Amino acid sequence: MIEEKHSPIPAAGIGLILGAGAVAAAAVALGLYVASRTFYPIVLAPIIAGLIVGVPIGKAALAGKVRSTVLIGLAGLLAGVGGVIGYHYLSYSIGFPNDIRSELEFVGAPTDDETVERTRSFILEDETGSDGFLAFVKLEAQNGLTVSGSSSSDSGIALEGTAAWIYYGVEALIIAAVSLFTARVSGTAEWDEETRQFFTKRKSQGFAGMEFAGRVERALEAQDMSTLLSLLDNETKPRKQPKDRIEVTIFDVPKADSSTVVLTAETVSGKGDKEKRTPIYSDRMPREKLNATTAADAGA
Repeated sequence: MIEEKHSPIPAAGIGLILGAGAVAAAAVALGLYVASRTFYPIVLAPIIAGLIVGVPIGKAALAGKVRSTVLIGLAGLLAGVGGVIGYHYLSYSIGFPNDIRSELEFVGAPTDDETVERTRSFILEDETGSDGFLAFVKLEAQNGLTVSGSSSSDSGIALEGTAAWIYYGVEALIIAAVSLFTARVSGTAEWDEETRQFFTKRKSQGFAGMEFAGRVERALEAQDMSTLLSLLDNETKPRKQPKDRIEVTIFDVPKADSSTVVLTAETVSGKGDKEKRTPIYSDRMPREKLNATTAADAGA
């Protein structure tokens, strides 16, 4: 009943993801461009940019009922990279010409678009040996950037030449990684195969050591909540939980059916990167039975 991976990909969901990715990438490009003209936090900028991209894509995946974490992560990755490219292109097509126009105006030279374009091409060819967008990115690296802006003449920690290229690469990787990870986390939710919707809430009921496995499984099959809850421990600190255990969780069913909940259980073995989870039980249960058990426990 519950499935998180290997899921269908609705066409409408793909459209929502692509739309959210495009808007998020544009927002990142504009945000980084504005920051580069004022104050550019070298460390925080790529992390914030990644979050700006990843969260909307993840939420769009939930809204569009897309369950492929591969697709969600890929969308975050591409949008993150697109935001970085868009930022540098805005600098090339808007910021750099405006700087040139200001310099021309200062010396009393013509500031029409044709003169600005010729001057831009002359500067790029003179400094880098070529013209165009890639030549501008190369010039940016040569001139360097600082914590307080993208000009090496500003006060702050200056990065020039190879150091600037390394930062551009690391920046793109951080944005892409944060975008991918955030999108996958934001877009991952348990799925109800019967209503074809995502569960809205989950509540951990606790865990039991494997020595209680037989009794827990019998209580699950009978949906005997009183016995089940008496076998479970609610310790939340992972270091105090046994390495091998059974975890029991209850999910709220989507709005299509509010009269039932879904009772699930999975075995957990290992910890950290070696942790392995295996579902062993999943079935619907009347919400009244859960409420009655909770009320009885509270009265006791």
